[in-house]
Amino acid sequence: IFLDLPITLGEAVLGAKVEVPTPSGMISLAIPARSNTGQKLRVRGKGIPDRRGAGAGDQFVTLRVMLPEEVDDDLAALVEKWSRDHPYDVRQTMVDAQ
Repeated sequence: IFLDLPITLGEAVLGAKVEVPTPSGMISLAIPARSNTGQKLRVRGKGIPDRRGAGAGDQFVTLRVMLPEEVDDDLAALVEKWSRDHPYDVRQTMVDAQ
């Protein structure tokens, strides 16, 4: 079972426990601090049950960091200051790999 899980910016940066659906019901999943979009977490034994009754497979959760639909002035100012103090180019690794 594969699940794309939307998480907030705060949950990604600080870590959190969030409720996640599985075939056997909701579970609490720990999101590690400093997580990023595309990071995959494996939830052992919470996938599709084996039809022979020998347990269940794993569920794989892919994190998707989602910003709020409306970014308020506080968030924009925080990101502007952080970006100014911590410049980096996320696309530079693509250039370096070539």
